[in-house]
Amino acid sequence: VILDGDFDSAITKSRTMLEEVMIKGIENKNEKPSESGNINKLYNQFKDLYQIGSQFIASNSVEEAALLVASGSGYFILNENTVRLINTADLQPLFLLDHGQLIKQKIMAFYKSNSALSSEFIKLLQQEY
Repeated sequence: VILDGDFDSAITKSRTMLEEVMIKGIENKNEKPSESGNINKLYNQFKDLYQIGSQFIASNSVEEAALLVASGSGYFILNENTVRLINTADLQPLFLLDHGQLIKQKIMAFYKSNSALSSEFIKLLQQEY
């Protein structure tokens, strides 16, 4: 999906996988998952069942998250490559530092050797990073 440049579909599929993991986790606790379609309700139900403490607020969209950030109620954590996807004068990028050194994201990929698809994926990673 990402290789084809279909980023919206990739986000949708990622969200669906996340929802499926939370639903399975809730069902494993013999509870009925929220059927509201609201991922925040599902997330809160999941984290309450597993007693996951978090100060983070999940938003339903990038736009909602940007509004939380602009109002001083939240922030994005983005890497150097994804920060360029947020184009607004309301948000200011700040880079994370550790003892004065820029924190870098390491990306690892595990794949079957001698696969045509893995060769294409490696080329894509090399172009982007």
